[in-house]
Amino acid sequence: MITAPDVIDNCHYVCYDPPMPKSPVVRPEPRQLELYTCAYAFLGRCARVDGVPVRTSQGRPRIVDASLPVCRGIMPSTHMLRLWKSMTPAEWDEKYIEVLERKHDQIVEELTDLSVEYGGRPLVLCCFEKDPDECHRKLFAQWWQTRYGVQVRELTE
Repeated sequence: MITAPDVIDNCHYVCYDPPMPKSPVVRPEPRQLELYTCAYAFLGRCARVDGVPVRTSQGRPRIVDASLPVCRGIMPSTHMLRLWKSMTPAEWDEKYIEVLERKHDQIVEELTDLSVEYGGRPLVLCCFEKDPDECHRKLFAQWWQTRYGVQVRELTE
């Protein structure tokens, strides 16, 4: 089964099977998860933290050879994406935070499952927007830090 990406060079990935844990894996608590964010354009940065890129966007990036693992709970819905055009940024941000609160259990379960599947490696939450200040991943990072006291850093240059 092909499921997880691995770095070949700065922005080209190939998939491989997740490593089999050597001993039974204990499910981590949310504050134990090591999370980062990054734009697809900078996927090569995942190697800096030995991170597993995780798709949090509706669309799939073409620069990846196969599908990435997905966290649907973080992904803005089609409805939320349509609202982007009719709301102020502050209104949209508030609405998205409400969605994160509503989907809290789903998000924690998906991230925990991915952490276990990939042997506890850091998860790098990715989408298309290059500027994190204009992206839902920044809002997710702020929400996670508020909820769990754990910083979710953007993988920058």
